[in-house]
Amino acid sequence: PFRSPKIARYVFVSDYVQHEFGGDANLEEVIYPGSNLSFFAAGNRDADDGNTIGMVYRLERDKLDDNAIDAFILAVQRRPRTRAVIVGGGSLLPEFRRRVAAAGLDARFEFTNYVAYVDLPALYAGMTVFVAPVWKESFGQVSIFARSAGVRVVGYAIGAIPEIVADPELVAPFPDSGVLADIIVPLLDDPAARARISARNRERAGAFYSVAARVDR
Repeated sequence: PFRSPKIARYVFVSDYVQHEFGGDANLEEVIYPGSNLSFFAAGNRDADDGNTIGMVYRLERDKLDDNAIDAFILAVQRRPRTRAVIVGGGSLLPEFRRRVAAAGLDARFEFTNYVAYVDLPALYAGMTVFVAPVWKESFGQVSIFARSAGVRVVGYAIGAIPEIVADPELVAPFPDSGVLADIIVPLLDDPAARARISARNRERAGAFYSVAARVDR
């Protein structure tokens, strides 16, 4: 950050970013970006069939890489009832499609390409587990959208993902797609655990990641 005696307070979007780029705790605060949680909570959770994993990203290399699709492929292979919804478009879309086709899983994957923002709540509502397979993440607002929609979030232990997920059992070491799939599959088979995580996610989202919480901070 630009350092100057004229600056009274440095604000960071996550504990991770403060840890990486801060240096004077007396002048620093972490204030999470605020999200319109009610907008994403409006989706019909009856659309969740208990078998759907998904992600919502620009499919670009600033956060994802070619291997980001691998955990989805492995989870679908290990659990025959599972389907995957990949929301977003970008330069990685052709490679993701190629890998899914090579695995013979076209029928169990849906690639939406780019969608309108207003369509996101319905797409989140149909997800059982949201996967964050990123290699870099300063905050991760799409994961907050998922939490506010009652969707369980798992991902790699990268950047701010562990503090957003807030459960070490739901993050895998990067880039081990096998371990991430090992987290996803049992969660799909455990409705009671999903219910507990969903309730905790909604509570934490309201306390830390809402517009109101941001304004208060």
